[in-house]
Amino acid sequence: MPESWFVQTLGGVRALLAPEDAEVLLFEAGRRTALYVARVRIPRLARLGLSGLPRGLALRALAGAIRRHAWTFVGGGECRIDPAFRSFELKNAPTCRLACGCSRGGSYYSGAFQTLITALVCPGIEIAETACELEGAPSCRFELHPSTPSAKN
Repeated sequence: MPESWFVQTLGGVRALLAPEDAEVLLFEAGRRTALYVARVRIPRLARLGLSGLPRGLALRALAGAIRRHAWTFVGGGECRIDPAFRSFELKNAPTCRLACGCSRGGSYYSGAFQTLITALVCPGIEIAETACELEGAPSCRFELHPSTPSAKN
């Protein structure tokens, strides 16, 4: 999908839905995109290899793959991942290019990355957007945290 279509789709979703509903829908879209990527776009051998590695090494390997293929989800933006993959940053992400009246624009990426990580490397991880360009931050920052029982309710 051309990046401009994605940006227009985001703008349409956010224009038609209440901000909370739009972000729930975008999180789900990210989750479903990640399920497709995990099942169809990542070779079976790579999936098996990740599952056989210790968690830390598997996270680093997945981070490297994400970094190499960042253009597919950030388009003209930038993706930076810390070496231990405890956080990552997106600068000029398509989700934040249009002012949308929402406080944070990263629900799509939270859903996508959380699902990729839990499906391929370690179940029980949640991703929280801790800074966003829409709020004036220099980049959108996402942090990985172990999930808690209360977070699932």
